[in-house]
Amino acid sequence: MTFLPAATPESAGIRSADILRFLERLAENEPYQEPHAFLLLRHGRCVAEGYFAPFGADTRHSLFSVSKSVVSAAVGFAVSEGLLSTDDLIADFFSESLPPCPAPEFSRLKIHHLLSMATGQDGIGVHMTLRDIDSGVPEAFFRTPFLDEPGTTFRYSNVATYMLSQLVTRLTGSDPIEYLTPRLFVPLGIEPPSSLRAPDGALPGYTGMRMTAREMAIYGQFYLQRGVWNGQRLLDESWFARATAKQIDTESSIGAEWSQGYCYQFWRGTHNTYRFCGAHGQMCIISPDRELICVLQSGYDSHVLQYVADAFFSTIWDGMCDAPLPEDPDAQARLARTLDGLMLPTVSSNFSPLTSLLNGAVYDAPDGDGGDIRSAGIRFSGGVCLLTLTCRGGAVVTLASGMGRPMEAVSTLADRWSIEPALKDLTQSYAWWDATRRLNIVARVVPTPTVLVLTLSFSGDDRLVLSLKSYRGLCDAGITFTGLRRTL
Repeated sequence: MTFLPAATPESAGIRSADILRFLERLAENEPYQEPHAFLLLRHGRCVAEGYFAPFGADTRHSLFSVSKSVVSAAVGFAVSEGLLSTDDLIADFFSESLPPCPAPEFSRLKIHHLLSMATGQDGIGVHMTLRDIDSGVPEAFFRTPFLDEPGTTFRYSNVATYMLSQLVTRLTGSDPIEYLTPRLFVPLGIEPPSSLRAPDGALPGYTGMRMTAREMAIYGQFYLQRGVWNGQRLLDESWFARATAKQIDTESSIGAEWSQGYCYQFWRGTHNTYRFCGAHGQMCIISPDRELICVLQSGYDSHVLQYVADAFFSTIWDGMCDAPLPEDPDAQARLARTLDGLMLPTVSSNFSPLTSLLNGAVYDAPDGDGGDIRSAGIRFSGGVCLLTLTCRGGAVVTLASGMGRPMEAVSTLADRWSIEPALKDLTQSYAWWDATRRLNIVARVVPTPTVLVLTLSFSGDDRLVLSLKSYRGLCDAGITFTGLRRTL
């Protein structure tokens, strides 16, 4: 992939010192609230790019709801090719899925309403996971009652995007990614997004896709240039005028950036921006006025997202100028060193005399314990701590962690409790003793935002208390296991 040309920040009217301030603001956060990648483009040139190890330039990061913008683009191409209109009724394309007496609102529910999350139905499927999908989703959609007239109220719904994804598949014979590949991704010179699939093989559309930060930036630049790439128009400009405009009002507890209105499967923002946006801090902020794109891939909880947006606007945005600034070699050198050395925090290990005594130990839950973990085994070898858990139902999962240094390996334990895992996802994990009898493990599941934190406390009566908590995973509430050492 040929990336966009580079330029100094000052040549693009941005102060290197302001970018440094933004990176410092990202670091001033709660534990395990973490940036993974950062790119800044202006006037079609890359002025800053950095990756927080273990994430890198080749990491195809989980996009979550940024995936929705890809479905929106596929609908746009289908409209431009005359395959449908946004004024078409969704029910006309799924007649076999309609109940005998469909609600009268379906005679007024248009493709436009699904694109703008204004179906009038309850916000079905807001947290629908890939495991929840089966071939009966269209039938469930057409049985869902209406709370409002279509087009009057914003209610976020993953099912609306799923229906759009299936609509594109029906009309074109290809899912949205396949359909867009020759029309969009090949001309842009980027790999099509990879995607997780529903159990029936369908492309869910509302989540599951993965891209590198550079691919996100090029995709955003395509939108900024309103469908023109290398002098060739790929998609009608009229689509962008509609797709990037506010279609309906929104009000969100996350913050002001989520209360500026909704477009066609993405968000309006302050300062006349719009934003492809996915859970846990996946953002591509686009400013047509300033010809600016900011890409962030992250692992943030929702209560941190407005802080991140405020940090960007109060540092980089507020300091920008329309004209080039005098070059600042010292600040540029500091910025280059900072971007080159970004990494997420790790902890070195202390020595514990228990290491040899615990090597090979297995701890069993007492009879009658109904917890998810039935036994835990631990082994130390060659600077690696191997934790093995046997779960309810008999599944055995493992996690290998470096003692005193992070190590990367495939982990079935991480797969069990991370969100949207894929085969061969690597987990960067490290372990350390912070007391003679307490071992800590932190595991980051690349390329997802999930962080797993485990604490193993060993007592003198051959008892183990293990706590497992995820950040942006499937056990955010925490799991506690208490076991007695198995006698041989």
